[in-house]
Amino acid sequence: MAFRILFILWVASLGTDRIDLLGGNGPAALLPFYALTAMLVAVLWGPRLLRRNWPSLPPELKGFGAWILALLTLLCLSLLRSQDVALSAGRLAIFAGTTLGVTAVVVGARHRPDLGALVASGARVGLAWALLCNIATMFALLSVLPRELELGPALLSLEPTMYGQLPRLSGQTLDMNRGAMLALTYGGLLAILAPRTLGRQLWIGLAAALVLGSLSRSAWLASLPVLAFAWWQRTPTAERMARLAATALLLVIATTAGLLLDQRLRETTARTLAPLAERFDLQEASAQTHAQLFTRGFEASTRDLPRALLGAGWGMSHRELADVFGGDEHGNYHSAWLALWAEAGFLALLTGMAATLLPLRRRSRYAGLIIGLFVYNIVYIGFSDHLFWLTTGLAWSEAAA
Repeated sequence: MAFRILFILWVASLGTDRIDLLGGNGPAALLPFYALTAMLVAVLWGPRLLRRNWPSLPPELKGFGAWILALLTLLCLSLLRSQDVALSAGRLAIFAGTTLGVTAVVVGARHRPDLGALVASGARVGLAWALLCNIATMFALLSVLPRELELGPALLSLEPTMYGQLPRLSGQTLDMNRGAMLALTYGGLLAILAPRTLGRQLWIGLAAALVLGSLSRSAWLASLPVLAFAWWQRTPTAERMARLAATALLLVIATTAGLLLDQRLRETTARTLAPLAERFDLQEASAQTHAQLFTRGFEASTRDLPRALLGAGWGMSHRELADVFGGDEHGNYHSAWLALWAEAGFLALLTGMAATLLPLRRRSRYAGLIIGLFVYNIVYIGFSDHLFWLTTGLAWSEAAA
């Protein structure tokens, strides 16, 4: 029971960055994920190390491990070209801890018959946690709660994100795009692993509401292959969901029509929702910025042969984009695949893509979700996210079954 609780909390904490267990007093934020990963790795692998009982892995999982080690090797080589080796090495250590830690947990627990149920339970808790965080940030926006809450030595940030006058739902993260991708991934995992019940549909509906409420075009785009594969594998349950969606749409239309009958409500609604219409405009400022960043990233990646092959150093995109982000160390190209090429070279890009897509050589339940995450990384940064590697590890484990 203790392991089950620990594993469920681990899945639910993946991606959470609103909590710093050190309360902002450390050299970097200590996220709950790091502490829970260390505990799970110790529980799963500690007894085996003491007994020197190494499990025999199928060729597919050995291949997955080889791709990850090859990727980390190429990232290490990119440090030789970094202008700030200390910063690059620190970011590489965090990335390596994420990939190796998540992989160690998935491989260590792959023989458990209840693994799918545990992941599904963790996804439910993760969605509930995202909902609570959204409610808390709305209270913080209304000044009912402070923007930061001290929880013993830990610090919980309730900083809301806005688009004009509209709040954007970001859940357990400080980035609405990442929050939307987490909700989409949790919903996808529930669609794959949870039994077909009304409760599952309600959780998936919550995930969809969180994705829509984020106003994240990146997550909306990533949801297209997820929905396409779900439709391709449709069942009578999907037909019931379609009818439910149609009913919900009619309710929205009826509510909107009611609001438009009152002139004052109509004017207030128009002013409030005006920024929302801009999210669908390709000439909107953030869309133009994305296009400029993609152009800059491709130019930086192909500037010369050494840069194309080895990159400019892991985590060094912000130096190339100092004029855009004012020297902010978190500035990036807003494309994980483009950043991987620019920072670590073309071979690292191919290796990262192979580690993501190769488990789909066989028919996989995770195909839609994996392709959705792949698309998301074209238009945003999600390659270092914990849930990305959990989903990838589950797909490799399924291929090895």
